[in-house]
Amino acid sequence: MSIKPLSNEEIMPSGIYCPNCPRYEKGKSPDGASVCRKCRTIYRCVQLIGIEFCFDCYTPRVNFPYTRFKKFAKSWNKYRQDFISNHIFLKKNGVNEFLNETKLKSSKERKFDG
Repeated sequence: MSIKPLSNEEIMPSGIYCPNCPRYEKGKSPDGASVCRKCRTIYRCVQLIGIEFCFDCYTPRVNFPYTRFKKFAKSWNKYRQDFISNHIFLKKNGVNEFLNETKLKSSKERKFDG
């Protein structure tokens, strides 16, 4: 199956801001979500359905946030990535505002952490 690239490689369809992902930071997945072992399944699902983000998913079988997504999202809380909040913000404010807010928040956290 041919997978088309995301329109914005910094934001995964699940709401992950890739530069804040520990796998991305360690260089284990420098090419983004389409090849990341942890994110590839969600990336392919979104591409197959023809949507950009998980919050766009309203198939007859499932509505966002579905159970599998909630489990995946919960596992990322330890990395300070709240996927459901990210999706709500993305849907309401758009990609550019999400990137601006996330980058600002990330730079403040880095200054605070170290």
